[in-house]
Amino acid sequence: MARNGETRGRIRLAAAAFTLPLAALALGGCDLGGAEPDAMQTGGLSYEQSTKLSQYARVLIDFDPRRLKREFEERDIAGATPSDSPFVDALGVSNPSEDLRRVRAMDGKLDDIDPLVDRLLEPLQRLSSRAGGLQSYLTMRGYLADDFARARQEAPAMIADYDAVIAATEALQAKVSAASLAVENDLLQRLKTEGRMADVHDLEIAREVRALRKAVPDTGPVDEAGLASMETIINRLIPLLDKARAARADEKNKAGEDAPLDNGVIASAEALVGAYREYRRSQDDDDLQRVRESASGVLRLMG
Repeated sequence: MARNGETRGRIRLAAAAFTLPLAALALGGCDLGGAEPDAMQTGGLSYEQSTKLSQYARVLIDFDPRRLKREFEERDIAGATPSDSPFVDALGVSNPSEDLRRVRAMDGKLDDIDPLVDRLLEPLQRLSSRAGGLQSYLTMRGYLADDFARARQEAPAMIADYDAVIAATEALQAKVSAASLAVENDLLQRLKTEGRMADVHDLEIAREVRALRKAVPDTGPVDEAGLASMETIINRLIPLLDKARAARADEKNKAGEDAPLDNGVIASAEALVGAYREYRRSQDDDDLQRVRESASGVLRLMG
């Protein structure tokens, strides 16, 4: 059993990293019972389970199979002709399989989530294998020998694989989000109890950014209701950033060299506000994409 001072030292080091708030469950350790971090419960999960959960969330942040399916359909490989070959050569599939398997093998069994990962890995493997074969066919200009017969045959199967991946991903994301919210709620209360307001504000910033990201459609412009929602969230986020900066400054003044390192959350959220304001001014699709990317950047820092 570690002494309380030693445990608090580890908590400070974890706070300095704070790459993921759920991995920052070392923060959640909070020394409430003087126990080792791996014996502590946050959101009903052990330290190992919470760390594994945070890794699942991180893998899923940028995986968007609906967008990948849409891009594949836009290539219209089944209806291509030899003159289209420079376009249809560029077939790509974003594949999180390796990262999911790595996290799946981590300690900390998650009974409601691990089986959903297995269900996602199956269609991902089919999609990856089929896409790899189709890419080789396109790269070798197989369509010049069969007038795109294989492409016409493979395209519907690819769409079916995408649909299976989409369904499995959405089921997994729903479970991960629900479990993460429970962990985050517990962690927020613990941090508030300890007076760790800088870390509290980081988690609150992440919540606002997630809400903003949900208000932005994956494609196309934002409608009036979406713009109103985004404006409301930004108006909540700006004063929260002021509080976060003040809390970080106060923490640094009190702790000096022992203060946690700046984790970049505030700067990334400020960049998001700037990207949003630029989009409101321009209404340009490229600027809206920068809003999406900026939001994802904050969430990658926070998990």
